[in-house]
Formats: sequence, structure tokens, C-alpha cells
Amino acid sequence: MPLRDNLAVHPTGKSSRQSDGPATMLSIFPKSPQKVVWIGLALHLTYLVAMFDTFFHSPIVHVGVHHAVSRTDEQPLAQRVVLMVADGLRADLVFTPEGSPRIPLAQGEVMAPHLRSVIEHKGAFGLSHTRVPTESRPGHVALIAGLWEDPSAVFKGWKHNPVSFDSVFNHSSTTFSFGSPDILPIFASPPPNGKSEDNPLDEQRNILMWMYDADAEDFTSDATQLDYFVLDQFQALLERGRSDPALDQRLRSPHTIFFLHLLGLDTTGHGYGPHSKEYIKNIQVVDGIVKEVERLMHEYFEDDRTAFLFTADHGMSNIGNHGDGHPDNTQTPWVAWGSGVRSTLPEDLDNTTNDAISHPWGFSHLRRRDVDQVDLTALMAALSGTKWPGNNVGIVPIDVLDANAQRKAELALGNAQEIMEQFSVKEELKSKHRIFFRPFPELSVISGKASTAAQHIVASIEAQIFRGDFAVAERESNQLAALALRGIDFYDTFDQNRLKWIVTSGYILFALYTLLYTIMIYGPTARLAANEPSVKLDVALAGIATGVAGLFMMEKTPWYCLYTSFPLFFARCLLQFGIKGAGNLWKIGGLWGITRVAASAGASIAALFCMATGYNDRRVWSAGFILLALYPFLVQTRTNLREKAVWVAVTIPCALWATLDVEKQENAEHLKYANRLYLATAAFVICWIWRRTGSAAAIPSWLSVTFATLIFMGSHINRAISSLQAKQGLSTWRQVEAWAQLFTSAAGLLRVGLKSRQDAFERILLLAFAFAPDFMLLSASWEPFFLWNYTAILLCWMWIERAGAVSNSGHGQQTGKKQTTRFRTLKSSDACRGLVFLFLVHAGFFCTGNVASISSFYLAPVYRIVPVFQPAIMSTLLMFKIIVPFILLSAAFVSICKVQRLPPFALILLTLVLSEPICLHFFWRRTTLYCI
Repeated sequence: MPLRDNLAVHPTGKSSRQSDGPATMLSIFPKSPQKVVWIGLALHLTYLVAMFDTFFHSPIVHVGVHHAVSRTDEQPLAQRVVLMVADGLRADLVFTPEGSPRIPLAQGEVMAPHLRSVIEHKGAFGLSHTRVPTESRPGHVALIAGLWEDPSAVFKGWKHNPVSFDSVFNHSSTTFSFGSPDILPIFASPPPNGKSEDNPLDEQRNILMWMYDADAEDFTSDATQLDYFVLDQFQALLERGRSDPALDQRLRSPHTIFFLHLLGLDTTGHGYGPHSKEYIKNIQVVDGIVKEVERLMHEYFEDDRTAFLFTADHGMSNIGNHGDGHPDNTQTPWVAWGSGVRSTLPEDLDNTTNDAISHPWGFSHLRRRDVDQVDLTALMAALSGTKWPGNNVGIVPIDVLDANAQRKAELALGNAQEIMEQFSVKEELKSKHRIFFRPFPELSVISGKASTAAQHIVASIEAQIFRGDFAVAERESNQLAALALRGIDFYDTFDQNRLKWIVTSGYILFALYTLLYTIMIYGPTARLAANEPSVKLDVALAGIATGVAGLFMMEKTPWYCLYTSFPLFFARCLLQFGIKGAGNLWKIGGLWGITRVAASAGASIAALFCMATGYNDRRVWSAGFILLALYPFLVQTRTNLREKAVWVAVTIPCALWATLDVEKQENAEHLKYANRLYLATAAFVICWIWRRTGSAAAIPSWLSVTFATLIFMGSHINRAISSLQAKQGLSTWRQVEAWAQLFTSAAGLLRVGLKSRQDAFERILLLAFAFAPDFMLLSASWEPFFLWNYTAILLCWMWIERAGAVSNSGHGQQTGKKQTTRFRTLKSSDACRGLVFLFLVHAGFFCTGNVASISSFYLAPVYRIVPVFQPAIMSTLLMFKIIVPFILLSAAFVSICKVQRLPPFALILLTLVLSEPICLHFFWRRTTLYCI
């Protein structure tokens, strides 16, 4: 009997448990397919936690020894350091003299004239390279603590409690900080008693802060006021110091740091985009603030002992977002000048530092110095003369400093020693808690213990400094720091490969288990038999599980026991099936049947990896829609010419959406015409029903509600866009109106139209019209047109599947209880349906944005509802918009399964199997470094 495409269910619709198949075969499976789905959900949720254990665990360790920056009694390179961070500033826009090509400056005007003057005459400059996620919290942690924080910690940015890492602020005599309530409390507790500013004479606190109210972060208002607030508070502090001797003494203490967080550019960029006149104006405002801060410092202290550092935490994409690894987000500017910083250097023509990136800046005659973002922490520590922060992994850019050779060598050595302290702590922790411990090989070849070998290298460098071989000492110190960083990475990823293979085996075995379940439960299991239950197998696996659990408990990694339990469980089930069961599959299927299944599996895997390629190249989805147009010609062939023509007519245009640029600008005209399209579609549906039935009573009542919701929502969108573009903000009444319409448009329509027994086509139309107003409210431009096209594809897919099902039955749509309870066998074409489902899932993302870079989804429409910075609410609204196509697709997929008389959960299980290769593909390709 050939397998003949049949991973079959019994035509009676009974479960295989109701058949006369061997009980031993069924004992390895759950009683219902729902349990397999729940097992899969538990696996994926557990392995989501494993992802963080594998890649994103915290790199923070507590270092007991802090090395001083200066090894002598010499005064620090600078008495004080001023750190100015322009949140969300793009390097190309501040360095290019013309600014944005889309917003020409007035004749004779240049972008950021003061910073350009500093670069050309008295400072060092270049690019500071960040890592993903390019968000404010990780960026500031890298700048001030010298620590690459794990990506999961971006969520802590919504909380005000400080975290347990060391920073350059902790070692200052006093840090005076001004700016956002979302950033300043990251590095210390906020002011006591719920206040927004500290008492500058409070001796109990060495990190003082002055913050504005969180409600001031309004994306629809003039965000330069946030930056002027910082300048005003800074100026007021200095003015108070002139009349307060105690404050004056504190201000003049060595190792003082002033931190000015300028949020205006980030807020303006989110609201209007970086290529807007508002953003360009904000850059000029920031440049003016930098100039004023420098003037105030010189007038107050009158000693030229101040060092200035200007930089950004992250950049800004063209559509006003950040978070991903695009160069616009990861390349930030940095400029340093003042006490302890070398002057401008001419370019070395034999070893140029300029490239195509910096050519438009007009600095080709100057030496550019690029750094990693964490290096700026080491630079501030070196300038201020504090101790090196305990969690710093930055390497001080020695060539930027204005110091003699001995001091440079000592700074390089101290920097390396502090990094080695972290290395030693991590080595000690791993050696204590890992039974199969391996020391860092690059140092263990010198001595049995890597940290001991490092001590010998440090002693050698100290001897070189004592002899006056400063250049050699500096070079070897930098080499030691680089070696220590590789060692830290070695111990940070010590368990990574082990976890990777545990997770990979879990995914693979789950896919095989689910596939086998689908074959056995929905297939001809009466003809199959498995090995008898084996006590020896259970004992052996129990022994392995006990040994593995004991190993992980001894290593203090209890979660690893849970991660390993899944592969062991699936391995037991598959081994229980055994060689006998596999041989019986071969007997039933035969060579031809097994070959066809293998060919289908190979084609499915190829299609899945094409989808994975689409994460980096959206054109793949355009090609996919063109191939999808062939579906009724290759798979559902029992359709007539009209059905095929309509299918092609709706799928081919959808290929255009993925070719459009995701960096779209807000376009009220597009939204207006989209609203009219949905109104016209509703009118067409009414006319079609009237023509078919000749009775107004047959027209569903929810269609009249649709007109009202579309008209009201279109009116609100027009008013909101006009108000926001006029910078009038969004009044409380408009916000209440937006929230009311957001909830009532979908909920009201579903309440009126949704019924327990409803034609599938009517239900899809109802869902589409219910969510269309909300989708338009959260859209920037042409997205509602895509949703309309996407809905049309789903309706046509249901149509041709119903037509094919009728044709396959050999007669018209039969009725009766017996017909509706019969299920057919699974066929290879059902794998195609699963692939189409997965393709449309991805198309729902990629045709309006890029799920590989979630920041490509435009945020500006959210301001029509929430104009003030509320990240949790904004993210929820964004995710709601993203899942709307999912809701429609899920409803259509359920209808297709029913009309094809497929057993419940059959295609769901098949889709689970098809999803695992994509999971594994991205699991092994994860990175946090400059990814696009």
C-alpha cells in the first residue's frame, strides 16, 4: 500500500485511539493534539528563557579591587569633566556643514558652528560605535559605566530604581547631573521625598540630579524646551555657587563631573524625523547650549582645568526610530577638548583615517579617531583622575590625551589591570562552579591559572615603566587589555555552546516528535506497531537524567535541568517508537511513497530558508507573492479559469508592497483615500447582497455600523494630523476621543455582527471592517491599502479552497450530519497549505515594515493617541497594529481547515513542525554587533 501522500486520518473521523492499532504505539503520545500544542508552547517559552541564559545574561560582576587612575601624586589631567549627551543625535547631520540635504540651511549658515570650530582648532573627534539595542539606557550605561549591558536590560529603562553596576560617577567627588527622569535615576537613587531636584549641599549623596517632570516629554510640543531646562538649571547652580561658599568649595573640588543630558533631539526625532526642520533647528540649539556651557565654565572657574566631552547615546533612523543595528543608529559623534585633551591633529596622508563616511563632513584634512562607546568611560576616568570603574571594558584612547609618555604608559597599565580584575573574578566564579572547567587558553599556556599568568605580565610592564621604556609598556598594556577582554568574553560564553546544543536538540526532537505524532495519530496507525515498552530504556534514560540533573545542581545552574528535560522526554518517545516502528512505516509507504515524502520535506525546508532570507531582503516576499499566484495551478488545480484569474489578480499586486520603502513619511492624503476605499468596499458588499437576494433584510446590520465607524475615524485622523502638524499638541478631549474610537470601533462592530454560526466569508469581512478604522488610526501612509489587499487574498484563498473541496467531492456541497463529521486524509498539498500560512504570517509583517528590525514600524501615528512618552502603552498600540493581519489570517485558516475536512489541529501541528527550522536558523545567527 503506497503512502500516496497520505499521512492519513480515518475517514470516520475517529481518533486513532478508537482504531484497533496497538496500544503500545499510542502510549508514547498524549491523549489529545491540544496537549502536543501545549507541550510545544511550554518548550518555546522555556527556551525563550534559555535564549537569555545563552546570549543575554548579565555581564556584571562585583570587583573588589579598584585601581587608581594615577600611580603618582600628580594632579589629574583635568580638575573637572563636563559630559554632554545629545540623546538621539545622528553623526552625519551634526558633522556635515550643510546638515540635511532635505532641509537646506540659510545662505552662509553652517550646521553646529561651535562644534565645528572646536574640531578644527582645539579638539579630537570621530565616531563612537554603539551596539544593539541602540536605546537610551544601554547607550548611557556604555558611556558612563563602560559596560555593554545585555539587551534584555533595555526594559529596565522604564523603571526608576538604580542597578548594581559601577560607573565613573560613583568614583567622582560629586556628579552634578541635569536632564531626563528616565536617565538620571539609572545611576543613583532619585532625590529623596519624591522631589525632582537635589539639595546641592547634601553630603550624603555624591550623585546629585535636577530633573524635569516626565509629562514634559511631549512628542508634539517644542522639545528644545527640555534642553533649555537643562541649561537653565546648570546656570542657576553656578549662580548659586557664587554666593554660597560651601557650594563653591564643592564645585571646585577635584574629580568633579557635570552631566548634561539633552533629550530634545530624541523627542524631536521621534515626532518629526531627523530630516525635518524641527530636528535641524534642535541641533543648532544644542550647539548653542554647548557653546554657552563652555563660556559659563570658563567664567566661573577661570583656570582652564575643565575637560569637555560631547557625544550621543545612539543615532536616529530616517523615520525617527532607533533600536536596531543600522549605521544611522550605531554611529554617534564624539568631540573632546579642554584640559588633558590634545589639540587638533592634521591628517596623516600615508595612514589616512578618513573614508567615504566622513568625506561629506569637510574634515578630510584632520585626523579622525573612532572609538567604541565604552572607551569614552575610560577617557573620562583618565581625565578626571578617579578610580577606574569596576565594570569598565573600555580601552582608554591614549592618543587623545595631552600627557607625557610616562603618564600615558601608567594610564594604559591601570586600564588593563582593572579589566584584568574583572577577568580574574569571572575566572574564579567559573572555576568554583564548573566541574569540567577549562581555563582561558591564551593565558593558561603561560601558567596553570590565567590570572596568575596575567600577574607576571603586569610585573614585567611595571619593570619597563621603571626603566623608562614607556612606549613598550604602553603597547604591552594595550595588548594585555585586549587579551583580558578576550578572556572575559571566553568566560561570558563559557556555557554557550553547551546550551546551544541542548536547545538545538530540543527543537529538532520536538519537530520529529510532532511529525511522528501527526503521522501516527492522523495516519494509518492500525498497520503500525512500535517496540514493546522497554524497562531497560526507561532505566537508562532515568540514569542519564539523574546524572545530568546532579551535574547542573552542583554547578548551581538549576534552569539547565529544565532545558535538558525536553530533549530527554522527546528522545524517550522516539526511541520507544524504535526501529520496528520506522520499518513498518517503510513497509506501508514503500520506496515511492517515502521518496515523495522526502522530496516534499526537502522542498519545504528550501521554502523555509527562503523565508528566513526574507528577514534581510524584503524583495523575497515580492518573489513569494509571484510564486503564490501559481498556487491554483500547482496545488488547488480543481478550480475554474475565473477563480484562477481572480487569485492572480489579487496576489500579483501584493508583490508591490514589499518593494516600497519602509521609511515612509506621514501622508494624510493616503489615509483619506484609504478611508474612501473601505467605504466604497462596504457599499459594494451591500449592493452585491442586494442584487443576489433582492431584499434589504438580507443585508447584515453591522455593515451600516461600518459606515459610521469609518466616517468618524477618518474625521478624527484628519483633525489629529492637522493639530499635530501645526504643533498645537493633542488636547485632552482629542485623546479621550481617540481612545474611545479605538475601543468602540472594533468592539462595537464585533458586538453587533459576530455570531456563533456565521458564514466564513461574512466573518472575515466583519473582522476586516472591525479592525480597519483602528489600523488606519495607527498607520502613517499606505498601510491600510495593504490590509485591504491582504484581506482580498485571504477571501480568495478561502474561495478557491472551497471550490476545490466541492470539486473533489464529485458533487455539490453535501449536507447532513454524516458528511460534516467525516475527515479526509492529510496529503502533501496540506504541507503546501501550511507553507502558505507561514508565508502570509511573514507577509503581514514585512509588507508594512521589517520584523527583523521592529523599529522600522513607524511610531508617529501613535502620537494621535498618546502624545507623551509612555513606552509601555506605545509598544502595546504598535503591537496591536502589527497583529491585525494575524487575526484575519487565523480566521481564514480555520475556515480553510473546515472546508477541506481536515481534522482539528492537524494543520496546526504541521505548521509547528515547519516553524522549527526558522527558529533554529535565527538561533544560530544571533548577534548584538552592528547588525542590520
